[in-house]
Amino acid sequence: MSIWAKKQSTTRGPKGLPIPDGTTAHIQPINTGFISIPRSCLVEGGSPTEVQSVPCLAYLIRHPVEGCLLFDMGLTSRHLSEEAASVGGKKLSRSEADRYIVSVQRGMNVNSQLAQNGIEYLERVILSHHISSKADLVDMQHLPTDCIQIGPSTKSKYVSKKDSSDLGRKLEEVNFDTGPTFGSGSLAKLGPFERMVDVYGDGCIYIVDLPGPCQGHMGLLVKTEHEWALLTGLAIYLRENYQRMVNKGKPAWKEKPPADSSLLMSTIQIIAEYSKMPQATVYTAFEPALLSELADQFLTGAYAKLPTGYWKYIEEEQQTTL
Repeated sequence: MSIWAKKQSTTRGPKGLPIPDGTTAHIQPINTGFISIPRSCLVEGGSPTEVQSVPCLAYLIRHPVEGCLLFDMGLTSRHLSEEAASVGGKKLSRSEADRYIVSVQRGMNVNSQLAQNGIEYLERVILSHHISSKADLVDMQHLPTDCIQIGPSTKSKYVSKKDSSDLGRKLEEVNFDTGPTFGSGSLAKLGPFERMVDVYGDGCIYIVDLPGPCQGHMGLLVKTEHEWALLTGLAIYLRENYQRMVNKGKPAWKEKPPADSSLLMSTIQIIAEYSKMPQATVYTAFEPALLSELADQFLTGAYAKLPTGYWKYIEEEQQTTL
């Protein structure tokens, strides 16, 4: 079963979201590895001693005319040799840090997977959130693209204002007030989303302003053959996390709160409104990508060894609808 499986057909699309037709794109999830992380870092009330393994995905979006773009990078090369001491910008306590394990098979970072599968050029790369370490700049510098679009007011987190390196020239801050300077995109509004950029001006792929988790956070809305797919980035970690936030009306984190709790809850409410529309699907940060979808693409066989309890995680997540 594909995670992009066709939904039950409807006779009309939701207000502001036309039934997918015309130009549509194809989404390929790229599994860059798994992280084993304390439940307390994922959902409110989660145990710091209970570890949950989740996939870290990047997404290759294939547009029929413009070519391929990449949304997010997943785990980067530095995770091959070191363990992180923070998750989503939240520092972990010593006991939690000891239990935070990054497990990445060599060759699974996104650059390696793109190269091994003959993808020599990306029309652009879009990052939902700023990277957590300057060591990740190495992977960014090797992305096969001339444009890396990042969130508003985040360029200084990557390079200095006077930086004239190749990376500095590639970075473009997305501006949801004046519109993009790269390509043929334009400002747009669609459904409940008031601040968007239509990437190619054809109503197929949109960068969506999803503020709150961190400065300049963005998502991606893609019109596929059978559905509208919203990639939420860090706005929603798990479906379980999302449900708790909606029910309680506040972010479901026990540790350090997100960058702006009120902004995040506004974002969550907008996503909740979108998710009620027919043919509208939400894919969370740690979406359980099914092996049947991944088996015929990118490093075949690289996903044979899954973390303990992974299938139980998939089963539970699929039962939690958005």
